[in-house]
Amino acid sequence: MTDAFDFTNNTAQELVELLARRADERLAPDADRLSAVLGAALLLVADVLRDPIQRAEDPRAVADHMVDFSARWLHKLLQPVTQKMG
Repeated sequence: MTDAFDFTNNTAQELVELLARRADERLAPDADRLSAVLGAALLLVADVLRDPIQRAEDPRAVADHMVDFSARWLHKLLQPVTQKMG
């Protein structure tokens, strides 16, 4: 068994590699790769959040909170890239 931190890092890396591999295998050469891969990732996030949102007493409030939470984390996770740019 592994802890949550290791699970998160390892599984995220596996998913990134799988998305890249699937894009290479299945996307037409003229396809918008960024939109397709980002779309797949967003569908995954939505699927992960769907059950807890549906079970919530106030689904709209929980959905709003989770979207805000996700956006804040995206900003933090992208800081190394954005800081390099100045």
